[in-house]
Amino acid sequence: MVAPFWTDVDTTRNTGRVFYREVTSTTDPGLMQRVNVIIHNAFPAVRKLSATWAFVATWNNVTYFGGDRYTPTNTFQAVLATNGRHSFAIFNYAQITWTTGTASGGDRSTGLGGTPAQAGFDSGDGENYFAMKESRTDAIVNISSTSSVQTPGRWVFQIDKTKVEKGGCNTEGTLVISPVRGNILGGEEILLSGPCMDPEVHDIKCKFGDVTVEGKHHKDMTAKCITPPLFVMGRADVQLSINGGTDFTHRGFFIPEYNEAFSKVTRTDHTKWRESGPYYIEWTPEQVLDGAQNAETVDIDLLAFGEPKDGAMEKNWYTLAKKVPNNGKFDLGTVAVKFRKTEFIGAVRITRSLPYSNTVSYPNPCQGFEKEHKSICRRPAIWTDIHVLQWHAYNHLATVLQEGKIPSGFLKETFYQIQQLNLFGGTWEDTKRNIHEQSRAINSIWCRNWYQNDKFKYEILPQDLPPCPVTLQQALRDRGRFHADPTCHRGDNNGCNLHPGAFHCVRSNECSGSGAGQQCCYDQQGNLLNVADNHGGGTMDISYYKGCRNPAVVPYISHFYTDLRPHAWCCHSSGDKALCSETYMERRPSHDGRGYQPPRPATGFGDPHVVTLDGLSYTFNGIGEYSLVESTNQTFTCQGRTKQVDGQNGEQGLASVWTALAMRGHNTSRVQVSYSKLWGMEVFVDNDMIDFDEVGNIVPGIEGIEIEKVANESKAYISFEDEQVFVDVQIANGVLNFLLYLPNYLKGNVKGLLGVWNEDPVDDLLPRDGHVLSPNASLEDIHYKFGETWRISETSSLFTYGIGENYASHQNESFEPMFEPPKLENETLQTQMEAVCGESLECMFDFTITGGNAEMAAASKMVMVEYSEAVSETKPVITCGFLATSTIVTKDNLSTLAGTIVTLTCPEGYALIGQSTVKCKDDGTWDSYGDAKCRKASELSMLTTIAIAVGAALGAILLVIFTVGIVCKVRKNKNSNNREPRSSLGHVNQIYETTEDYWK
Repeated sequence: MVAPFWTDVDTTRNTGRVFYREVTSTTDPGLMQRVNVIIHNAFPAVRKLSATWAFVATWNNVTYFGGDRYTPTNTFQAVLATNGRHSFAIFNYAQITWTTGTASGGDRSTGLGGTPAQAGFDSGDGENYFAMKESRTDAIVNISSTSSVQTPGRWVFQIDKTKVEKGGCNTEGTLVISPVRGNILGGEEILLSGPCMDPEVHDIKCKFGDVTVEGKHHKDMTAKCITPPLFVMGRADVQLSINGGTDFTHRGFFIPEYNEAFSKVTRTDHTKWRESGPYYIEWTPEQVLDGAQNAETVDIDLLAFGEPKDGAMEKNWYTLAKKVPNNGKFDLGTVAVKFRKTEFIGAVRITRSLPYSNTVSYPNPCQGFEKEHKSICRRPAIWTDIHVLQWHAYNHLATVLQEGKIPSGFLKETFYQIQQLNLFGGTWEDTKRNIHEQSRAINSIWCRNWYQNDKFKYEILPQDLPPCPVTLQQALRDRGRFHADPTCHRGDNNGCNLHPGAFHCVRSNECSGSGAGQQCCYDQQGNLLNVADNHGGGTMDISYYKGCRNPAVVPYISHFYTDLRPHAWCCHSSGDKALCSETYMERRPSHDGRGYQPPRPATGFGDPHVVTLDGLSYTFNGIGEYSLVESTNQTFTCQGRTKQVDGQNGEQGLASVWTALAMRGHNTSRVQVSYSKLWGMEVFVDNDMIDFDEVGNIVPGIEGIEIEKVANESKAYISFEDEQVFVDVQIANGVLNFLLYLPNYLKGNVKGLLGVWNEDPVDDLLPRDGHVLSPNASLEDIHYKFGETWRISETSSLFTYGIGENYASHQNESFEPMFEPPKLENETLQTQMEAVCGESLECMFDFTITGGNAEMAAASKMVMVEYSEAVSETKPVITCGFLATSTIVTKDNLSTLAGTIVTLTCPEGYALIGQSTVKCKDDGTWDSYGDAKCRKASELSMLTTIAIAVGAALGAILLVIFTVGIVCKVRKNKNSNNREPRSSLGHVNQIYETTEDYWK
């Protein structure tokens, strides 16, 4: 019930009128636009929402029961609006002069006293209701002069959630921020609502972590702030002050993210940027605004980052150009700023022009401005991606060479070698030109210096990273541990610049204890690539790119310094592939897949069919909420909800279907995916329904959990990162189907409807407290003796209950399903079933139990096909790991799976030394390992000639020795009668001595 003014209203005495009408965005677009503005001002978090339907009811000059045409009257209005998913109520009070009818004890002449009116909402279940605080009090008469949205007489509510939410300002300290996520580099314009604000009085400040920035009043109940750079993992704490920073009374959060999609300034032709230029940037002029118009000119500056040390990071701003025409293109190679400090990582920012001073370097964009100009510093910005600043380093190098100074930091270590390149020119521009011409030699010097430093700093590379999936198919299924690399993934035709030849790469979901991350790359055939074979292979990352709980790892910047900066020096800007292999690839090796254990899939679908973790298939038709998986150590819990199935003709059938899943990891939020007839798929996090129209396809800010909704589909992916669990949920024809993947460490540690997972399906039908049922048990025994024992209690439920719902409303313990599907007497249906289902037993069961629901039956068949594919693609495989050869040996096959035969060849002009074909054996070893090499054919010819000559010489020498020996023996025999006999031992010693003397 929606009640703007619930009391005894009397219109029978021709006193006042009640009007109502239904409008849409087509019949009255002007009214719908005004309604949307009111909603957006009251709820900034739904500023993308566009209501398309409204119902308007107006009570005009109505009086109370017991009054007459001369008694006081009230005028008020209720507007209900929706976009089909979210619903709102707007109460407008133009005039309230009475509160109570005479039947409720009100005064006959004034309409006051007694039990006054109330305003609010009631679901009628005695549990879910919302009443405005003035309700049933004398203060309700003042409702026309008060407001929730700072417009006297107006109150706005969102009424589609489990609890009614009042729009507008609040005193509870809650801050609503929109958008809730944006570029980690800053420059994002965000709206904040929470405290009541008066633009004539309040001085607004926003605090992001420990950084305070100026804000300003936007309109009505919202403030506007521009985000600073925020290099934090996960949520950044945001606070709002309306008294100049004296008190920060309201708190919320913002999610800083880094993705190339946020880079609205493009570095054109990346290959040129890795060498000596040109360094062009491009942008869309319409993205740089001055008010509502395109800015005529823009300012371009650089945010450069020092190397993080113990989690701390120095940031420096440099002005690159001022008042540049906003035409969408600029060459940074024309920048003549003589930088006096080198940072190797940074990003370029573009904003509308400001009246800058001549300051070159400043700690924030507003330093050096007159006080009256500081308000202009609150401006949005667009950025390039974060990148290695070769062009900036070259400028700094030119400066120190020209000024005859010794640089600091990393440049100091290599400065003597660089001086030997004779880069000094007559002018700074000449020196810079010489540097560009010698850029490959300079980067090679930097690479070799880094290589030596890295070996010293990381004597032992991290050993705590997860093994790479052996095949691409395994990697795509193992989303509990890995996610698609945003810089190189299938479907991205412009990606994989850093991994030539790769088709798809994945990264570990979390950093290791040492702060490192794993990256695995695959070719189009699904083979795991290795950088020792192909520079497109994945690499170990010393610093996990997203940052982690290790405080020494700064999100993204640490990764750029420890992993991407040396990659640029050694593998791109040096122009030397051999150097890349000998340095970077040695220090950032690929994992070869040995030791990897794939996850195990299980599924539930259709008229509840279940396939357990050990592969046992059965059907259970209970109605209620049940435990699918309970881990014995409380690591992960998943529960399922069923309801009675609808028949073909609208009647309820004697079976049930899945309608919701609820799950939770260890100390994580609760996640629920459910089916709604009105909205289709719903996703809840701790009772709050996610609005994907507002947050996008990926839900931000949930620690340890990633939720992704597939665009334009009723399909969602949920990954629990610490638990390494992945759930794939899809809704088809009102039925929820799911595939759940558990990691190997949970084997033997789970129980529930999905079995006990011990590689033996015989004991999967284990009741909560009882004896194991035979896998051939009847459906009736499975129902009562197994399935019903896993019904959850109200206290253990993880589910969210809507308005008018509770635990009991979803339970039916007395329901008795049909244990054997009826036979189809209708030949037409029989023919249709055979055409739809083929040989799928689950499909045929669902078709018959629903009286011919072909869509539901076909969906069940498709889930079984996908489950079979999941089982096939997650089977453990035997791999022999990387096949070591010399660097120039070519392999005709990059597969390392058992049974693979690899043929080895050498380039033209070379000959192979060693076995030319190698096979991966079933025991996971190569039949010949590491002895294949390529030698130049000319070298082999020379070696052959030398070998023949040496062989001939040795033969001649041996012939001489043999001849001398015979002669000596003859002489000895002739003189034997004239000599004393000797022992054979002495004779032998003599021969050995002679022989040894000869070879000396």
